[in-house]
Amino acid sequence: MNYYSYVGGNPISSIDPTGKNAVLGMELGAEGGFAIGGPPGALVGAVIGGIGGYLIADRLGNLIFAKPPKDAADPNGSKAPGMPGKAEGYCEPKGGPDWVRNPNGRGNGWRDANGDVWVPTGPGGEAHGGPHWDVQTPGGGYVNVYPGGARR
Repeated sequence: MNYYSYVGGNPISSIDPTGKNAVLGMELGAEGGFAIGGPPGALVGAVIGGIGGYLIADRLGNLIFAKPPKDAADPNGSKAPGMPGKAEGYCEPKGGPDWVRNPNGRGNGWRDANGDVWVPTGPGGEAHGGPHWDVQTPGGGYVNVYPGGARR
């Protein structure tokens, strides 16, 4: 019997394809709701627990399992210009490099010591003026930083 079948037979794969994390929230919410308000409370508790379980699993999953793609540091790869360095003004956060979601939209990038996220443009159409990083400040605002430190 495969006890890890719900994670595709690989408990270290960083996925939960059947969504069992949110189901746990639903079950706990239903039990708590039933204890407080009987069957109607169980229904309300299940809905609240399911939504809460999904949101918590989504947030924690992104924090725990967010990993940069294999070519994230490659200056010529799909995430060109790769990982920023001191020449561009990038300072690693405590704990080392951290690949996170863009706080202001789509994409992922490297979080710096100030909390800004350096989102690489790649070599495609978004790389106006060549591959660079869109340095995103949480809450809004950004600056384009090119290899070598030029800013626009």
